[in-house]
Amino acid sequence: MQLKLKSNPTKKDWLTFINIALLVSGALLLGVGVIFFIAYNWDNMCKFFKISLVELSLITAFAFYYFSKNPTISKVSLYIATLLIGALLALIGQIYQMGADSYELFLFWSLLIIPFSIINKDKTLWIITITLFNISLILYYSIGGLKYLPWISNKLSVLFIFNLFILAIWELISKIYNSTNSWQRVVLILYCNISLITLLFDTKIYNLILYLPYFIVIYLYYFKKEDLTILIPTAIAFLLYVLIAISKVINWQNFWFIGLLILAATSLILGGYLIKLLQNIAGEKDV
Repeated sequence: MQLKLKSNPTKKDWLTFINIALLVSGALLLGVGVIFFIAYNWDNMCKFFKISLVELSLITAFAFYYFSKNPTISKVSLYIATLLIGALLALIGQIYQMGADSYELFLFWSLLIIPFSIINKDKTLWIITITLFNISLILYYSIGGLKYLPWISNKLSVLFIFNLFILAIWELISKIYNSTNSWQRVVLILYCNISLITLLFDTKIYNLILYLPYFIVIYLYYFKKEDLTILIPTAIAFLLYVLIAISKVINWQNFWFIGLLILAATSLILGGYLIKLLQNIAGEKDV
């Protein structure tokens, strides 16, 4: 089935998109350029100059954000300031050798930009904050920081629970304010799916059933809305979920060939069914 596109961008729309894309790309390159400039000339700069350069760039970004009358320039300047806040934290930690773990950098980075996310009600800034907190959790897990949670068998579950909680809050707020669909929601569901699939690789077969309600709830909630942007990545995650479950019960040492056949057959049958289901939803939306 061929999906019908209901959007037909005009020349003006394309020019607007290109203008914003070039503005965002140029601003990001400026921010990254400051970081690489310091890194390349590290031995030729004193501590004061390094910190002053980043702070001056940060003040400039905030000045454009506060005084610019163009909302796009103001928003992009805030993103650059967000990047430079992390650069300043990393720079101070590197210069003064504070001995902090890597997860603390991303944790404090995310905490420092939360006020800007709240004040501006910017979805993209919230996604950046959530991404940084995810990285902090992953790094914290890598050093065994979650070992003090004996009530959770797989410590990676914390990452999945966090992303699932954020998705639920996001949906609740979107419903209250009657917010339209956005790419940020897709990022959140991807975080949920990726964190879930990652922990499934490192869990017992009998624990897999604990995560089945996640797919049931996602399906029932978003199926009624016919939200393909959420259902498609979740369908892929469900297919992987089933394949992982099958792979855990197969004796690969003695029956590896049969195991491959079962996985291939499951992929074709279940994958075909999910594709057909999504095509039916897409067909109903086109009517």
